[in-house]
Amino acid sequence: MWLIEALWVLNIRMDNSSWREMPWTIFDVCCVTVFLMFLLSVRIAGTYLPKLVQFNSFAYTQKAAWSMFLLYECYKTLFIYIPLSDVLGPLMVRIKLMITRDFVNFIILVLLVVFSSAFAIKALVFPDLGLNVSTAGESLSWALSALFTTDLTLLKESEQCHRMLLPNQRTNQCKGIGGYADPRCPTQGWLGQLTVVEYLLILKLISWPILFALFARTAKQVDDEADRIWKYQLYSLATNFSLRPSLPPPLTPLFFAGHQLPSRCSGFAGIAIHKPSTVYRNPSVPSSRSKNQNRYWTRLSIAHWKSTKPQKSVASSKSGDKELSEKLKLLFLFNTTFGSDQGIETAGEQGDGAINEDSQPSKYTVKEENRSWTSEFGVEVKKNVQDDSAQNVIELGKHWRHRKFSELLSTAGNSTKLPSHKSYALSCDGLPLNPQGRTGLAGRGEYARFGPNKLFIYVMFTNKSDNLSVLTTSSSSDLPSKWRYGLARSDEFLEQLLTLIGVQDTEIQLMTSRGYLEVGQAESHLAHVASKTLHSSKDTDNAWTEADVWAADLSYLSDFNLKIDGYEWKPVSSAVFSSADYQEFVELSLQG
Repeated sequence: MWLIEALWVLNIRMDNSSWREMPWTIFDVCCVTVFLMFLLSVRIAGTYLPKLVQFNSFAYTQKAAWSMFLLYECYKTLFIYIPLSDVLGPLMVRIKLMITRDFVNFIILVLLVVFSSAFAIKALVFPDLGLNVSTAGESLSWALSALFTTDLTLLKESEQCHRMLLPNQRTNQCKGIGGYADPRCPTQGWLGQLTVVEYLLILKLISWPILFALFARTAKQVDDEADRIWKYQLYSLATNFSLRPSLPPPLTPLFFAGHQLPSRCSGFAGIAIHKPSTVYRNPSVPSSRSKNQNRYWTRLSIAHWKSTKPQKSVASSKSGDKELSEKLKLLFLFNTTFGSDQGIETAGEQGDGAINEDSQPSKYTVKEENRSWTSEFGVEVKKNVQDDSAQNVIELGKHWRHRKFSELLSTAGNSTKLPSHKSYALSCDGLPLNPQGRTGLAGRGEYARFGPNKLFIYVMFTNKSDNLSVLTTSSSSDLPSKWRYGLARSDEFLEQLLTLIGVQDTEIQLMTSRGYLEVGQAESHLAHVASKTLHSSKDTDNAWTEADVWAADLSYLSDFNLKIDGYEWKPVSSAVFSSADYQEFVELSLQG
């Protein structure tokens, strides 16, 4: 009945699961089949073939097989019912995880020590014993048993070995390396004893503490995992019992007999294996979710993305309209404050508040005598230009301190060195004013920030074969430059340039971390040359370009890349730049 019941459960589970998902069930069926077939064959051979076999040997074999089968079934039943306990269930899962993860790795680690020590001890303690399968097995058996016991009897000299001690005389023939006539007598030497003690010390004082430490670490880490595995075992056990016959042994044959009756509905239908049950379907959940669709969640994600995409485009258009409205407002305020009778004329034929095709407000032409922020205006205009009341000064200081000060410092330089920081004039709205004067356009225009927008310019020299060269871009033949808006400690763009040139990593780290240098200071072949306001057509009343020039002397390099993707080396004497400012920066770098 063991085999029939196991095959019954396996057949039922094969309807809903694959055989790969239940390896232990298949293993159990195979073991039960092998045991029963072996017992049946031994019983038949002992009963019907008494002349061909000895009865005593077959009887002992049969009892041994029944004993092994009994042990197997007991241990299988034990592991089946252990998960039902709230204490033993998670504990056994933890022990299983510790054995599979730690003990197996520990054995693999220790096997090298065991094998090497076994053969070393054999060669030193029993030097006259020949190497064969029997000797190797005995040596490995002692070495493995030393993992759990401490057996030092192999080092003791018995009375029989003492009688076989060979005389310590020089002869022309080698009688025994170990000094005994019997090769199984242990050699009484300090070298063999030292090897045995060393092997036991490694096992007892090093290997086992490592194993216990691994067990303790794994026991703490697998608490949640063991709890999940234990709950899954409970669910699997409940599913397995639901598939088993409803009648317990020895009434199991009655169940199978009743199951095969034609009138199962009136007889054993109530205890049939296919119990009447239905799976609850939530009406609020779409039916497609319960089907086996591999791409269901992919389609759901795409549908969600499509539903939110129009909203993002609408939000983007709203933000664009808001930005355009703010720029128009600033333009109208500027036009209202300054009229043509105060020396301001419109450029070309465009009227007040005209907009170009790129949705940017037009610039107004400002006469040179009116560009300075200190120009005096009439009384009627001055009240719209500057509010010098005490209340406005207090409000201006408060708003500037909390909303504009940190942003301005983050673009102008190192905020930790305030005494050397440049000072800028502020408008009545708390915005920084262009030190070059009025430009005809308020706001920040195309710039990313109000106030100075830092453009880092790098002048990189090299002197190879007495030919002083400077690094320029291949497209515009200008100096390498990069907009920088943050206060990062390391200059990433300079790091990229030095890497392309072929500078060593240690030198790159030193040169790219020198952002604290003031103008005129130099360190690690890097100098801070100048900080100058550049004139640009994009300048507005509240935003402008400020060049920060850095020079790097790479003449000390004996080997560097002459061909760099996107850049080229040009002689300083023949280098032509698009702006006179770049030529001035090169000359300042050479002077420094």
